[in-house]
Order: sequence, then structure tokens, then C-alpha cells
Amino acid sequence: MASLETLRRNWEFQQVFRVGKSIPGREIVLYGLRTKRKRARFGFSISKKVGCAVVRNRIRRRLREICRLHLSDLRVGWDLVMVVRSEAAGRDFQALHTAFQHQAQRLGCWSEQTQPTSAL
Repeated sequence: MASLETLRRNWEFQQVFRVGKSIPGREIVLYGLRTKRKRARFGFSISKKVGCAVVRNRIRRRLREICRLHLSDLRVGWDLVMVVRSEAAGRDFQALHTAFQHQAQRLGCWSEQTQPTSAL
């Protein structure tokens, strides 16, 4: 099982927000920054406005699993930050999965060899 490399420091998030490109969506806003790393790294930002801790943690777990499933589909060397909007609290796994795929494709970090799937 592949593990995710995550952004942990505030300055790493700030660099992606400041220099990177953003792709807004209904459920999440995907920020991406091209780097020279060997793997993609992920960061998650979920405000208390989204819901209580149970809801925020459920969304975070779903997004982590979506990213883990698509490690091989993403190009190497990207720092990705997902800012969750309150609309995501009412969505299921499949809706978040589809939103991530479309935004990653629009951002340009999705590999050309793999096409996004409509269902798992």
C-alpha cells in the first residue's frame, strides 16, 4: 500500500498558495505547484465552517484515500493543496472522487497515459 507524502509546514502551504495555480470547484479548490521532487505531495485545509470535527475528519480521510488511489495517475513533482468548501460536507466519496479527477486534469498534473475513470 502506497503512502502519501504530505505538506506539513506553514511555509510549504504558503508557497503553493502564493506561487501555484488554483482550480476552483464546488466541493474543493485545488492548488498546485510544480516542483523537482520525485513524488507528488499533498496538503489538506479544512475550515471549522465545513462542520464539526467528525465531519472534517471524514472528509480528510476520504480525500487522503482518493489521493492514495491516484498516486500512479498523477505526474511526479507536484505539491497539491486541497481547500475544502462547505459543500463537500454533504457529498459522498464518489462525488469527491470525481471532483478531484476533473480538477487535477484541468490543473495539468494528471498523467496523459491514464484517463480519469467515471466510477470505481
